[in-house]
Amino acid sequence: MFAEEATESVTQGRYRFYALLKDGGRDRWQAYRLAPEELAPRVMARLRELGGQMN
Repeated sequence: MFAEEATESVTQGRYRFYALLKDGGRDRWQAYRLAPEELAPRVMARLRELGGQMN
């Protein structure tokens, strides 16, 4: 899971990470990489999942 692999920053509990943006880049975030057309549907699905938790 992303949160388990991210390094927590010292400010306000935010997470900071660095990823290679080159095609074929091999870094620890490779498993989370999406094609541009996959991003919006994935964000919307996650927002739907969180819908009942956002109050």
